[in-house]
Amino acid sequence: MNEKTIELDFLGSLAEIAEITKAISHEKRLKILTLVMDEAQDFSSLLAKTELQKTALSNHLSKMLQFNLIKRVGRGKYLITADGHKLFTLITSFYHEASVKQELERKKLIHRYTYRRMKKMEKKLTIEPTYQPCWISYLGSVSGVMKALGKEEHDLVNTGGYTGYAFALPNVAKGSTCPSGPTALGKMWQEIMKGTDILGYTKQFDDPSCYPTQEGRITPEDRNRANKLFQRVQSAIDHDYPVVLWGLPIPEYGIVTGYQDNSYMVSTFRSLVNQPDEPVAFDALQAPGGLHAVIFENQTNEITASEDRNTLQRAITLAEGHLTEENYVAGAPAYEEWANVLEKAPQKNIYYHGNSYVNECILEAKSLAAAFLDRLAKKYQSEPFSTYLIEAAETFNEVVNLLISFQKIFPFAFEGDLSEEKRLEGAKILRKIIPFEEKALTLMKKALDAWNQ
Repeated sequence: MNEKTIELDFLGSLAEIAEITKAISHEKRLKILTLVMDEAQDFSSLLAKTELQKTALSNHLSKMLQFNLIKRVGRGKYLITADGHKLFTLITSFYHEASVKQELERKKLIHRYTYRRMKKMEKKLTIEPTYQPCWISYLGSVSGVMKALGKEEHDLVNTGGYTGYAFALPNVAKGSTCPSGPTALGKMWQEIMKGTDILGYTKQFDDPSCYPTQEGRITPEDRNRANKLFQRVQSAIDHDYPVVLWGLPIPEYGIVTGYQDNSYMVSTFRSLVNQPDEPVAFDALQAPGGLHAVIFENQTNEITASEDRNTLQRAITLAEGHLTEENYVAGAPAYEEWANVLEKAPQKNIYYHGNSYVNECILEAKSLAAAFLDRLAKKYQSEPFSTYLIEAAETFNEVVNLLISFQKIFPFAFEGDLSEEKRLEGAKILRKIIPFEEKALTLMKKALDAWNQ
C-alpha cells in the first residue's frame, strides 16, 4: 500500500480512528494497559491499583474490551491484546521521541523553579491535632481534634457515641461487597453532624456534588469549587480553628493542620502505615459524594443530661437503618444482605478488600457502641434505665465476638481467599449476629422509654 493510498484510507476512516484514540485518551486506561501488559489482573486487583470506583473501572474496561485493547482470560482476569500492545508501544515511542516531551519537561522545570521562588504563604494551627488510630476516618479525625483542643474525655468512644457513628453501622452496598458502605450513609450524615455539634462544631462547608465530577478529570468548574473550599479552610486556619476534611486520603476524612501555598497540610491515616503526610493540593481531593469540611470554631461546656438523652435517641434512629441511601442496606437487615452476597452474588461482585474492610469498620463501630453505652450507664448508675443500657452494651459485645470470628476468616487485605467454603462460613456468622443487633436496639428503646418517664 503506497503513501497516497494510506492517506486516502486515513481520510475515509477519521471517525473510526477518533473513536480508537478516545478509547485510550484517559490516564486511568493507560494505567490499566500498563498493569495488564505482562500478566493478567483480576477486577479486584485493578480496583485497588487504579484507586477507581467499581462503576468507573467497569466502564473503562468495557470501552477497552470494545476496541480489542484488552481481553478476558481465565476467571474474570484481563490481559492486553496484540492490538493493545501495538498501540501502547506506538504511543510510548512517540512520547519518548517527539519534541512534545521536551516541552513538557521544560514546563515542569519552570513550575518547579517558580514554586520554589514564589513561597507564597504558610500557616499552621497553634495546636497540633493528630489523626487517631481508627478504621472509621471521620472518628479518627474528630477525636484527634478533640484531643488537641484539650477535650481528652472525647476519645474515640465518646466521639463514636455522641456523633452517633458507632450506631450508624452496619451499612452495606446491595449486591456486592463494595468498600463504600462505611461512609455512604445518606441521610444518616445529618444526624451525625447534629451529634458532632455536641462536641463543639458550629460550621461546615457542604457541596453535595462529587469531586471531581468526572472520574480522573478536573474541569474548570471543579477547580472553582475546590478553590472556594480551600479559601474557607484557609480562613478557619487563619483564625486557629481546626478542620476535618473529606477526600484527603482517597476517599477518607483527615485533619487539616495548616496550609502551604495552595495545598493543605494534613494529618491522616497515612502516618499510621508509615507513609508521609505530604501536603495535598487544593484541587487534588478525591471526594465522591461531595466536598465536605467540618470546622471546629467553638467548644461546648459539660454535656447535659438532656443532651445525653438526645444522644440515645440519635443512636436508636441510626441503628434502625431507615436513613441510608437507596442502594444500601443498614441496621440488622444489612447482615442478611451481606450474607446473601457472599452466598449467591457473582464472583465479580465479591471483592476481598471490600469484604474485609467493611468488617473492620463495623467491628470497630460495635466495639465503640458497647463501650459508650457502658459509660452512659455508669454516668447514670442510680437511674433505673441504666440496667437496660448495661444489657445493651453486653449484647453489642456479643456482636463484637462474632465479628472477630468473621475477621479470622477474612483478615484485612486487598486480596485474599474467597473460596466458597469460607464465604458460606462467613455468611453463617453474619446471620448469627442479627438477633443480637435486634435485641440491642430493643434494649436501647426500653432505656429511652424509662428515661422519658
